Amino acid sequence: MRLSISRMQKKKLKGIKGWTRARWGEAIIHFRRGKYKEASSLLEEILSKVPLTYKDEIADTCYFLSGCYQTLGELDKTISYAEKSLSIYRETGDKIGESKTLHHLALNIHWAKGQFEEGIRLAKSSLLLARESEDKQQASRALYTLARIYETKGEHDMAVGTLQEGLEIAREISYPGIECYHLILLADIQRTLGKHKTSLALCKEALKLALSLKEPAMLVESYISYSQYFMNTGKEKKALRFAQLALDTAKSLKEEFHRGLSLANLGYVYLMGGKLANAEKVLDKANIFFKKWDARYELSVIKLYSALCAKRKGSKEFLKHLSRCISIAKCNGYDFLFLKKERKISIELLEDAITNDIEEEYVGYILSEFGRDIVEPILCVVKNQKEKVKRKLVEILADIGDRRALKVLSTLKGRWVEDAINKIERQPILPLKIYSLGRFEVYVGDRPVSWKSSKAKAIFKYLLLQRNRSAPKEVITELLWPEQPPGRGDTNFRKALSLARHSLEPEEAVSHYLMSEGELISLDPKDGYYYDAEEFDRILLQAKTDETAGRKDDALTMRLQALNLYRGDLLPEDIYEDYSTIERERLRENYLETLLKVSEFFLEKGEYNIAIQYAIQAVAKDRLCEDGYRLLILLEYKKGNRTEAIRIYKKYCDYLKDELGVEPDEEITGIYERITHR
Repeated sequence: MRLSISRMQKKKLKGIKGWTRARWGEAIIHFRRGKYKEASSLLEEILSKVPLTYKDEIADTCYFLSGCYQTLGELDKTISYAEKSLSIYRETGDKIGESKTLHHLALNIHWAKGQFEEGIRLAKSSLLLARESEDKQQASRALYTLARIYETKGEHDMAVGTLQEGLEIAREISYPGIECYHLILLADIQRTLGKHKTSLALCKEALKLALSLKEPAMLVESYISYSQYFMNTGKEKKALRFAQLALDTAKSLKEEFHRGLSLANLGYVYLMGGKLANAEKVLDKANIFFKKWDARYELSVIKLYSALCAKRKGSKEFLKHLSRCISIAKCNGYDFLFLKKERKISIELLEDAITNDIEEEYVGYILSEFGRDIVEPILCVVKNQKEKVKRKLVEILADIGDRRALKVLSTLKGRWVEDAINKIERQPILPLKIYSLGRFEVYVGDRPVSWKSSKAKAIFKYLLLQRNRSAPKEVITELLWPEQPPGRGDTNFRKALSLARHSLEPEEAVSHYLMSEGELISLDPKDGYYYDAEEFDRILLQAKTDETAGRKDDALTMRLQALNLYRGDLLPEDIYEDYSTIERERLRENYLETLLKVSEFFLEKGEYNIAIQYAIQAVAKDRLCEDGYRLLILLEYKKGNRTEAIRIYKKYCDYLKDELGVEPDEEITGIYERITHR
């Protein structure tokens, strides 16, 4: 029997749709004016009257309601309505709806509550759905959320790469709102890395956007970012001014989580500026907001700040705050809070934790992970501790293996002290970690090397590029002191080599890294070293092996790892040095080839948008990259963008004519002729 809908029913349904749209419009107006309770009441009314068959309307209303209740701080309702909308979107196959709801859960629930691994999982799922739906706006949002979680965990490399991709998309589609959030987060990361000029430029750009959009939440985060910048650069008055601006704006927003963030920032500014009474009061208020949200990571941060505030005031309450902070961090896996995000404060406080029997095993592990940074603070107090605490501190020193501890340990007595001394003396030499792609950084263990002179650094770089081969002393001398007479050149070389060794091992009389054998010098640590360019080559070699064996997906994974590792050309500050030119060009060509192979892989899979991204990177790296332009022209044509394909071809022809005075080869011309039917 065929079911039909009467005219009366149709008229009634049409009336419901019109009424629903009107109610939605009113709810949006209330939401934008900060009247979240009024907005949620209207939306609840819609849900009570809309027929169950109106699944799209119900899903969208549930999603909107979740946002309202999230703003009001009613977490149970926030999660409940988000899950309802997610269920309906999945049932109806609405991938865009599913993507935006997953993003909402990832950012506004799991990131806010400090559930970072689940937040990453949901954000990645949201990103995948957005890409499948070719929804660039949603993709940029998901990328931002991923980056925000990475930044919170102190994973700056992952965060920057993700932000750059999201920012590029936001600018491409002219989406200033999400562009502003990307800029704020990039500014925060650059500040953390000590790149203050870059951070300030990004802060200014973000604030300009936020002011033009008149979006309170963006303004709050922009002001907080500015405040942190000024605090880090010693401009306390300006930091305080922007911290107060952030709080005032958050109050007008009537949104609890941003008020909590603003209070936490203001409390930090007061704390670092020595205004301890103000800091204590403001941090207590922030604690109330975050407790209501069950925002565990933010609670652990507040407790850490409160502990430092109480300690500086001379209050015994600091142990209570510190114990709570450590307990939250331990239960939720927030080791990065101590090791990365708040390392300096943590070093000052965690020593107190272990001397007061607070989570001894966990704190001992964290102190050991601090490495060399914690050695001096421990050496200052170890002699005056009780036997149990003294043993634990000596055990930590032995695990770190820093030879600076030997002098103090030799003044202590006990078999366990002798065991610690023997362990330190038997410790293998700390590994070298060398980063040369896009920047030059060297670490001995976890200590960044500070070079004593430019010539000392140059000797190290030259030996690095020899890849474990010895170099004659006279070759290096001629390279670095070409105008000096032989005797003077030899003196300069010996002095620079000594400074290079001292830069790597300030406490050691004998070098374990720069080896001499007669007139030959080499970089040859006994235990090897990590060198990013060498790792780049190794990964690509594995990719070729996988490809030869027919494991295309494994080869792709390897190539993507290699691209992530390639942060820029080899030794960018030495582009005019002859000794680095050949190796730089070799690595650059391998990078270009990898971009093209990844693009071709996604072309074969029919994922044209992703393939285009990698082809664009190739031509951006080398604007005469023929294979890159060939792929771009072909991909745009396959997407149905014939006009864009022709534009790219003509652009390539212009580049060739201007740079080389030649025409394109037959293959790329043949593709163009097929497109234009010539």
